[in-house]
Amino acid sequence: MPTSQPPSLRFPAFLHGTFSEIQRKARSEGRRCARQYKKDGTFPLPLHLREVQPGEVVLTHTLSDFLTKEQSAWRLHLFFDVLAPPLGLTPGPSLPP
Repeated sequence: MPTSQPPSLRFPAFLHGTFSEIQRKARSEGRRCARQYKKDGTFPLPLHLREVQPGEVVLTHTLSDFLTKEQSAWRLHLFFDVLAPPLGLTPGPSLPP
């Protein structure tokens, strides 16, 4: 009987790292998304997905990130900063204009 793989949780790879690394990667990804959105009104798929490993820290809100800025973690709250510029939304406090 074949063994089934347990489901995995994967996020865009640019959302993992230190706060400053992710800011840099998020700006780059935002520009890539904006080019695609302006071209045909769609958003591209992430270039790379990375699996969340057991025990890794996943931060979902900016307020939870105040003590760990230079520790590697998943920072899902920065995802909005990628989509805000192409949609003309105001960037959040984590990514200055």
